[in-house]
Amino acid sequence: MGSGGGKSVFSIKVRPAGRHPPRCRTLGNSLRIFCVLPGGITAQPAPNPAGKADAARLDKLRPPDLIDQVTAQEAFNAVSRGGFNDLQTVLAICERHGDYCVIGGLAVNSYVQPVYTMEAELVISADTLPAVRADLVAAGFTVHDETWSLNAQRPGSELRIQFTKNPRYQGFIAAAVPAKVVGCDARVAALRDLVTGKTLAWSDPKRRLSKRKKDEADLIRLAEVFPEVRPMLPETLRRQL
Repeated sequence: MGSGGGKSVFSIKVRPAGRHPPRCRTLGNSLRIFCVLPGGITAQPAPNPAGKADAARLDKLRPPDLIDQVTAQEAFNAVSRGGFNDLQTVLAICERHGDYCVIGGLAVNSYVQPVYTMEAELVISADTLPAVRADLVAAGFTVHDETWSLNAQRPGSELRIQFTKNPRYQGFIAAAVPAKVVGCDARVAALRDLVTGKTLAWSDPKRRLSKRKKDEADLIRLAEVFPEVRPMLPETLRRQL
């Protein structure tokens, strides 16, 4: 792992086919992709032009034992079909409208060993949300409102944007801290707020089981690295540590 030209980079190591199953995941400010196929690494064609060039670059990698360096942003764009550009746009919109913070899995990834996620969850002052919605539409996002969230996604992109409307998260904004989110400068929820938010999500009986299990894994990841937050966890999770 290193840097070049002032940008974060990562290495893709291609191993002979058959030694490892195909897999890919994000790793924080960097993205490691291991897609071991008989013909080498192949990036799925991206209908979103923003990610097409990056996918083409990844497509050139071939085994065996080839190591190539590309920026984390290029890799994320290839996998998410332009999601890095989408994230930059969303964060810029948030900055224009005042204080905000990233919550959810991307925020967790800024604190601990990251895992793959294609969801960007944020909270912004409730009174600015209508203006944010208008800017998202103007930037080409398809936007729709749910009871507890404002959801946005650009056509062809894999990155799903969600602004929570739950008032319990409004207090997270003031305590937010600067961090890198997939290589972007952003503000993320403070550690204790993040644990609180993840616990709220995990304990919601109406939430899909698959999402609750992800919340559980996120809480355990945080508690393993930051033992001081363990007393905040529900007893069910503390017993697993």
